[in-house]
Amino acid sequence: MMKFKVLVFLLVMIITSCKNNPSDISIQHIKEFDSTLNYQIDIDYPTFSSLNASILNELIKSRIDSNIFEFKKFILDFDKNFTRTLTYHYEIKTNNGQYISLAQSIEWAIPGIERILYQNYNINYDIANSRLIRIEELFTNPINFRDSLKYIVENQLKEESICSFDTSENFENFFFNNDTIFFNISYNESHQCDNYPIAIDRKRLRNMLK
Repeated sequence: MMKFKVLVFLLVMIITSCKNNPSDISIQHIKEFDSTLNYQIDIDYPTFSSLNASILNELIKSRIDSNIFEFKKFILDFDKNFTRTLTYHYEIKTNNGQYISLAQSIEWAIPGIERILYQNYNINYDIANSRLIRIEELFTNPINFRDSLKYIVENQLKEESICSFDTSENFENFFFNNDTIFFNISYNESHQCDNYPIAIDRKRLRNMLK
């Protein structure tokens, strides 16, 4: 009986340890070149092996598929004598067995448009509970934290002497690591700010974060 209890205890410890380990990652590929419509798609994207990551993996893939569909539809209105490209970039900012925070950026380069078009699809996922994390869940005051964030971001942008942000910003598009929260926000000014994330040290938010 004693041996059985010891075995059960060890099994529980192993399962708990596995749950708290970072998820292993494999890389999937989407490569397309169409010489008729003259476009190129080049994507390497991550999938996570955790048993609780299936929803996350589906979400990553569905957003990529949706963007590819929109890209192919959009380019029909532009000159196809030049190659149009879609590229995908990602960075795993957190993967600690409890949370995964994934920064994603998709770029459309289309001759005939003056600038590269960026879409940011950051995903923050609670592995333990198989659900997305909303920005308001990180703050002690889920109603008023945006006003405080606007003040901090506005002053930080002034310190860095770069773009000013759109005051209608709701700070929903974010990712994080242990020390920093990053936001892809809307700016008022020129297009060089389109893909510029603002980084806020957690120490500046220590009185606001849970």
